[in-house]
Amino acid sequence: RTQWLKSKVEELEAEAGAAPDQRTYTDNFTVNAQSLSDKFVILSHTPAFPDKVELSVFGGIEQRPGVDFVVTGTALSWNALALELLLDEGTAFTVRYSAS
Repeated sequence: RTQWLKSKVEELEAEAGAAPDQRTYTDNFTVNAQSLSDKFVILSHTPAFPDKVELSVFGGIEQRPGVDFVVTGTALSWNALALELLLDEGTAFTVRYSAS
């Protein structure tokens, strides 16, 4: 039974783009004056697949990598991208991604 559960978890991770040795991370941010000025935040880990990072603004809509924001290493930035229009000081958002 344990092996069956483990294989199901691995199947779901594979479907989500995560390799078996990777975990899914969720980072929560609240925009402050500094991050609003810098136009980026630092993630807690380096995403394995930057183009599969999920970003949701609380009370807003799902944002798309490469269109609304860009991930380079651990930096998630929104300079001159659509996400910039949604963010104000105090705006909260969640970022989900896979990493080793």
